[in-house]
Amino acid sequence: MVYSHRYLLAFLTVLAAPFHLLAQSPPIASAVTNAESKTTKDFSGEPAVIEYIRESMRYENDGSGVRELRSRIRVQTDAGLSQAGQLVFQYNALDEEMDVRSVRVLKKDGSVISVGPEAVQDLTAPLTSQAPIYTDARQKHITVPGLSVGDAVEYDVAVNAKPLVPGHFWRSWAFTTGVISLDEQLDLNVPKDRAVKVGSPEGLEPSVLVEGDRRVYHWATSHLTTHPVDVKNLRLDPTTFLYRPKAPPPSVMFSTFQNWGEVAEWYAQLEKERRVPSPEVRAKAEEITRDLHTDEERARALYYWVSQNIRYVSLSFGIGRYEPHAAGAVLANRYGDCKDKNTLLEAMLEVVGLHASAVLVSITQDVDPKVPNPLQFDHVIAFFDEGGKEIWLDSTVGVAPFGYLLPQLRNSEALVVSPSLSTKLRRLPEEFPFTAEWRITVDGKIDAQGVLDGDVELQTRGDQEVLIRLANEHMSQDQLAKTAPTIQWSNKLLYGGPEYTNFKIVNSTDLSTPLKVRFHVKESLCI
Repeated sequence: MVYSHRYLLAFLTVLAAPFHLLAQSPPIASAVTNAESKTTKDFSGEPAVIEYIRESMRYENDGSGVRELRSRIRVQTDAGLSQAGQLVFQYNALDEEMDVRSVRVLKKDGSVISVGPEAVQDLTAPLTSQAPIYTDARQKHITVPGLSVGDAVEYDVAVNAKPLVPGHFWRSWAFTTGVISLDEQLDLNVPKDRAVKVGSPEGLEPSVLVEGDRRVYHWATSHLTTHPVDVKNLRLDPTTFLYRPKAPPPSVMFSTFQNWGEVAEWYAQLEKERRVPSPEVRAKAEEITRDLHTDEERARALYYWVSQNIRYVSLSFGIGRYEPHAAGAVLANRYGDCKDKNTLLEAMLEVVGLHASAVLVSITQDVDPKVPNPLQFDHVIAFFDEGGKEIWLDSTVGVAPFGYLLPQLRNSEALVVSPSLSTKLRRLPEEFPFTAEWRITVDGKIDAQGVLDGDVELQTRGDQEVLIRLANEHMSQDQLAKTAPTIQWSNKLLYGGPEYTNFKIVNSTDLSTPLKVRFHVKESLCI
């Protein structure tokens, strides 16, 4: 797993997985089962071909379960060799034990190399070097020896899972789409009389078989086409950077939660004790809000303090653990993931008499309202009502105005963890709670050839502001100045190939006011 600031890198967290999972982009449009089409198509030019995938999940009424994954990948080029030569499986040590049963290399001459235990490393996720409190996320790394072009890698892995919530289980699965997969099958085996919400897209419905006291759902599909990868240079433009569309829900989801209220109650119990203000949290909240007179002033001050003073650790909700760390621990450590920062903010707001609710949301995918599965959420924000005015706060971004929500969240469905609001999903606001600004002042001259030479001041509030503040947070002044020519300004005033110099952010740390940027530009205005 490679961790980086999720918002600066297109607000996505990339999870390490076995080779075939790295290529997934759920869900597929329909199942392809025509055996003739599999044999007549020529896949010899593909880097690798998945010959089969078998995923089996069996769960018991107490919530415990076993997941088994078997697959064989045929390596056809050097590119496929580099991908299949290092298998990475992620698991959560809090509730899971992973067993690499076997890994074999099937040589093209018919011989077989069995990979020994010395090739398997059990490692903490890379994040733990930055944030030692996150020790639950672990990985099995398997370096495959003796693998050459023309060989196949075959593996068999099992995960034994304890119930995170006694009596409940939930999971999701995304069928392969980014690489050729000839035969992919998934089985879900549950007690016959257990109520389970199951969802999959139209055209990929499961067959259902009752065997004794068990009920087995079976899906079968294949993926016989690939699409070119977009390798265009990423430009700092809100229309292509912030507004990336969400992925659809995973191909298959299931959950024993029967409604969203049950999911909300579960999370409410997880955070109940963690959001209680410790003496240190209480003292800090009182210090921050001293001499402020209104609830909104106090809420703003606490939001900005948590946003800017608690370092964000990029670990999606549900990956490391679902339960947040205690607000006092987050304050002492000065870092946390989304749910940790949110829990501290909730605790501080409680000190000044404002009760905020956690809100479970998704940045990366659409939420399917028919399947109340916690894995549909990857982020946590806060909500409270101040005098009849709804206020939504995402302190994770770190450099955003009060009430700002990321484009992927605006107008999306979310679960408010509140007894009065949790019976169904809520839709987040579509508009900013403040006036978006774009003001540009140019002081310069235009010569006879239409070349502008002048000083520019940009004042902006909204997505462009957040984008520039994020860039500033992760770059030196020199790097930011060199990056300026790649910025495409919304409502673009300048055309051609500009020359930017003396690029400077005037108020980089003051989030309460619109961003001000000054720079010198020399550019042709001729279209």
